[in-house]
Amino acid sequence: MPSMRIRFNDEQKKRATVIFIVLFVLITIGLICISRKTPPGNISNVVSRKARVRTASLHRTNDCSKKVVWEDMTESIELATNYMINAQTEEGNFIYEVDWKTGELTDDDNDVRQAGAFFGLALAFNDKPTSEVASAWRTARVYWQRHSKESIVGPGRFMKYPTKGKAMPALACTTLAAMGYIDFLRTPESHDDPDWPIYKSELDELLKFLIYSMNDHTYLVPSYVKDNGEATINANPYGNGEFLLCIIKATKYLGYPYATLAHNNALSGFEEWISGPLAENDDPDETKGYYQWSSMSWYELTTSTEFYSPTEEQVLNYRRWLVKMGYWIIDKHRILRRKRNTGYAYEGIIHAREAALALKTQEGDKAARYFAQTAHTGICGLMQWQVGNRYQNDFVKGAKNDPNYLGGVQNHASEPLLRIDTTQHQLHTYILFLRYIA
Repeated sequence: MPSMRIRFNDEQKKRATVIFIVLFVLITIGLICISRKTPPGNISNVVSRKARVRTASLHRTNDCSKKVVWEDMTESIELATNYMINAQTEEGNFIYEVDWKTGELTDDDNDVRQAGAFFGLALAFNDKPTSEVASAWRTARVYWQRHSKESIVGPGRFMKYPTKGKAMPALACTTLAAMGYIDFLRTPESHDDPDWPIYKSELDELLKFLIYSMNDHTYLVPSYVKDNGEATINANPYGNGEFLLCIIKATKYLGYPYATLAHNNALSGFEEWISGPLAENDDPDETKGYYQWSSMSWYELTTSTEFYSPTEEQVLNYRRWLVKMGYWIIDKHRILRRKRNTGYAYEGIIHAREAALALKTQEGDKAARYFAQTAHTGICGLMQWQVGNRYQNDFVKGAKNDPNYLGGVQNHASEPLLRIDTTQHQLHTYILFLRYIA
């Protein structure tokens, strides 16, 4: 008996192929959902799952990805704070960088990062006002006053840190030192200090200098300071982000009259380092440099105090900027894929999460979940680079919790260098995470 063959025309073959592909895709999706127990479209769970995978692949150490709890953060904050206190020299500045394997200090130093450490002590005091932190702050304040200089060309004083081989101090050194005063003076526990009025008058001089240095047309500040106090060299994104945060904090918490200047500086900075560069490049260096400082500033610009009250339009605008740039730092700059310490970025991302929640929209809630999970993932990984942290990785365990290095933070998973600004930024990130997310 001859065999029977079913013959299909071309149209039938095409239909059969399409049906097969559709069935294959549906079966595959079903199997994935069942195995992961994740409903399709649940962005919070999807982000959480991706974050755990990234943490495992990047750090391959103790698992903190399930949940960073309140106790983890308070312990990490205490460790970082103690490291900064112990790293302070008798003169009042800080050990800039040390190798915990050899105990050797590097020859490098940096005026801006030293001033940033002074600012870090003020942030730690504002978070938890202890006598130990207050004492360290006062020692640092004496140091910076000793290295301040009166401007000849205008009002106020500026900081001139004795960095070897550096011809001109960075204007940002003065900015960060000023913020070191602001966050200490705004803390109620500082008001009992009999020298509070002296500290305030010293801050007055720094702010006079900074405001005088600002360009009257662009509202931006230059990068460096000549020996006579003249600000020079083109504006840069880091320094202007820091300047914006400084003047809005001075306005909100101590009553200085800089609100209009802050709004104008914010608009100029957004055009100069965000909208302009992003029109030409998805991931410009200028935008990265401006990111965390501007984000912290925009958040401050959205919230009211007895001295400051923004309009609804201003608040909505800054919140939208925060959300937009929160997505940028994660999706375009790919912050979770960076190999170096990125504690600075979460100073911005955590504030973006707060802004997203405040929008009270579905898109805002979605963004807030994404930002919170990203912050959790990133901070979980960075905790593993801190000496003495319960999640420290196998390489960091080599420090054996030496009290000289306890609480210091590495800039890389497997490099033993502890730099003061790395610890300072991570300390602030811990404080923000505990305050807003944990």
